Amino acid sequence: MSPSKVARRLGQSVSLVSYHTDVLASNGCLELVRTERRRGATEHFYRATVGPYIEDEEWRAVPPTLRRSLVLGTLGALTDEARRAALDGSFDEARAHMSRSFLELDDDAVEEVSKLLRGVLDDIEKIEAECRRRSAPDRRPYELVILHFTPTRSAPKPPDRIRAYRF
Repeated sequence: MSPSKVARRLGQSVSLVSYHTDVLASNGCLELVRTERRRGATEHFYRATVGPYIEDEEWRAVPPTLRRSLVLGTLGALTDEARRAALDGSFDEARAHMSRSFLELDDDAVEEVSKLLRGVLDDIEKIEAECRRRSAPDRRPYELVILHFTPTRSAPKPPDRIRAYRF
């Protein structure tokens, strides 16, 4: 994404976003992927080179309005990506996986599930790192999304007999 596009999305000045983009790029967090000529100027497009990790303790310190904005942006992007993948046949692969579970948990169980999911993510990152080390020739991009949340009161009631399903 370009700094001007980020500025428009955030409602901030291009100069402010460009400054922070330069700081992130100079610290190895972003890399320039292409440039395009736009109205006599050159627009620079960057991609992140590090994951947007916010650990649980840090997340608790983020103001709720910013949390909501971050979640909505992420959900929008992953929904678009998943929809495109489904239309392109990416979920046709026999090893593709999608599941949804309807659970009833108390506070202790929610904490246990959160820790378990974090551990699963850590294990998956180790598997990916090993794959990169062995330079597997059949390596290709995959996307993993884990959601764990309390549904809204207006969400449809989950089915009584079907507790989870997989595709």
